[in-house]
Amino acid sequence: MGDRIFNFISVLALLASILVMAGVAYVFTQPNTRQEAIQQTELAFLPPTAFLASPTPSQVPTETPIPSPTFPPTFTATFTETLSPTPSETYTPTVTPSPTITNTVGPTFTPTITETPTITATPSISPTFTPSITPTGPTPIPPATVSPYLFNQREPTQFVANFANAAGCLWQGMGGAVYTLDNQPVPLESGYQVHVFNDLFDRYVNVGSNSQYGAASGWEMALDTQPNNQLYFVVLESSIGTELSPRIQVQFPGTCEGNTALINFRQTR
Repeated sequence: MGDRIFNFISVLALLASILVMAGVAYVFTQPNTRQEAIQQTELAFLPPTAFLASPTPSQVPTETPIPSPTFPPTFTATFTETLSPTPSETYTPTVTPSPTITNTVGPTFTPTITETPTITATPSISPTFTPSITPTGPTPIPPATVSPYLFNQREPTQFVANFANAAGCLWQGMGGAVYTLDNQPVPLESGYQVHVFNDLFDRYVNVGSNSQYGAASGWEMALDTQPNNQLYFVVLESSIGTELSPRIQVQFPGTCEGNTALINFRQTR
């Protein structure tokens, strides 16, 4: 509403300015007519001119010119219209709170248990097998598996008290001998050696170095200065380190009565 009133007043001021300017322009278009009317009025009140005899040039009267009336300068008004900016309305958004959604618990579904009918299986007719006749006689012995190694352990490991030296219980070790296929000691020229090792121990001993365990092929390895129950591995090797027997595990009992392990090797083929 305020903008419409302001625009109406502005239009009235503009029309008034146009009318004033048109009047001023009209006045300035009629100046000569007004001056002529004034001059004619002045001439009407002057006395008639007397015609006398021709005077001498020196007696000819000189006509004094009547000065023209001086009018003040015309002032032209200049109207400058100053337009004030119309203030714009500030929009303030109105926040409408959203409705609160209430979770409604739906109906609880109760499963229905459907009983499964019991199916009674009808036994089918089983075929009757005729037993085969087992031949009488001795059970055949399967052929022995050939070992991939040239030597193997002749008998299981035996644990005995120390007998080969004077240390008695202040010693732990192992010993034995190496035999050929016909159960004879291997010759010293074979160059065989016994390798004993675990995570903390690793040593070699030549076959035939101790006659207490065999006349020609006995060997002995000292392991500790007292009995322990550590696990050791023993393997027979050639002079160049080729393993000639499987690795044998030796678990000591940790007693004086079992501080010596007896291990003998025998050729398999």
